[in-house]
Amino acid sequence: MIELRDITWDNLWDVIELAPKVEQAHYIPTTAVYMAQAWVNLKAGDEGACLAVYNNNMLVGFAKIELVPAGLYPFDFDEDAYYLDGFLIGAKFQGKGLGRLALGAIVAFMRNKPFGNADAIKLSCYDENAGAVRLYEAFGFIGLDKFIPDKSGRKDLRVYELR
Repeated sequence: MIELRDITWDNLWDVIELAPKVEQAHYIPTTAVYMAQAWVNLKAGDEGACLAVYNNNMLVGFAKIELVPAGLYPFDFDEDAYYLDGFLIGAKFQGKGLGRLALGAIVAFMRNKPFGNADAIKLSCYDENAGAVRLYEAFGFIGLDKFIPDKSGRKDLRVYELR
């Protein structure tokens, strides 16, 4: 059973050590970087959370969720949106259907509007990250003709919206 849990002192170091497969690592920052970004967002007054993903009481993944106001740079969304800024399933837990189950729990969390009202649910992904694109599209996310700049300057990320 998939559960989303707060990150506490009890699981912090395990969450920090959580990583995707080596060949996926260049697509996303580490969980530590995501949590540092969340701290900066929190200090700026932005709404969001980092959550640990558990399956049958075992840590298997991580998610960073934000409430992004309409027009906020660099997103420039037309409406307020819940945004899945970071998502990963640990390398040794991939290929077992946990990504789809975890994504379902994350979407359910966002649909409960924990940080305020927003009906849109979005995420972004590199086009060449084929495994992630397949997962998101199979779940019902549609790739838009909208891109968010990559902080590394390498390439832009395509925005996906759940329909």
